[in-house]
Order: sequence, then C-alpha cells, then structure tokens
Amino acid sequence: MKLVRAFQVLCLFAFAGSANATLFDIEYVSNNYGSLGSFTIDDQDIIDNIGDNPLGWKYVLNDFIQDLNFSYNGMSWTQSDIALGPTTAHAFDFIDGIPQLISANGALASNELGQRITMYHPSVGVRFGSEFVLGNWVTTQVSVPEPSSLSLLALGALGLILKRKKA
Repeated sequence: MKLVRAFQVLCLFAFAGSANATLFDIEYVSNNYGSLGSFTIDDQDIIDNIGDNPLGWKYVLNDFIQDLNFSYNGMSWTQSDIALGPTTAHAFDFIDGIPQLISANGALASNELGQRITMYHPSVGVRFGSEFVLGNWVTTQVSVPEPSSLSLLALGALGLILKRKKA
C-alpha cells in the first residue's frame, strides 16, 4: 500500500503542469450564408510571434494555425490546404484578452484543385475560389484541459484499478 501511495505522489509531481496557452477558434460568418468555416490558433503563438507591419498593425503568419476547416459553394479546405510561409498576415487586436482578427491580406488556403481562400480587409471580404463573400470573423475560446488535470484523472483511474484488483 505504501508503494502504491508513493507511486501516486511521484506521478502527481511528475505529470503536474502549468496551464497551456488558450486555444481560440476564429470563424468566418458570412452576411448571407452563415458560418463558412474556421481555424484554430492559440494566444501564446499570437503573442510570441506577432510582428509589426509598416502600416502599424500587428500580424501573425499562417504557420501557427493548428486546425482549419472551410467549405463554400461545393469547395472545401482542410488542415493540409493551409498556405504556409509569408503568404498571409493576420492582423489581431486583443479585446478583453481575446484575440480578434481585424484584417488580413493574402492566401489562407489552397486545395488540391487550386481553389484558394484569399483574405482581404473586412470591407472587401474573403474570396472563396473566384467569389468575394462579405462577413465577419468571430472568435470563440476553445476549452482545453490542463495537463495537470489529465494526470490527476489518470491517477484516479489507476487507483480504482488497483483497488479493484486488491478486493
């Protein structure tokens, strides 16, 4: 029993971690068609990799997008379609600690058929293939369990297993 308790305490300290960066879902909501899709990015990537544009706004490249899923008018784009490198700059502003996409310029994604999502200033919209679609970017915080809570759940399950084997 002492060995099991020592193992549990050791695991608690070994797997306990600090809070991760917070994930945010950035969704494009069209004025006429509703949600056309979204991508996910974490606030720490925005903070750590934000650069200055000569126009004065802060930007982040596509390289830090963790998930992408869009569809419009029979076309679709997924994670593997993200245009990497210096192709698009997303301008963010933090409002009440939440990153808001306020503008962008360039390719967000290009699928296997060569159909692109190209982002522009909000007054112009986003181009899906050859069609411009007006809308707004909406940010939602995604709930992610902390590593320390996952290890505590695992320890609890281990304790139940060991207790059942002993009984």
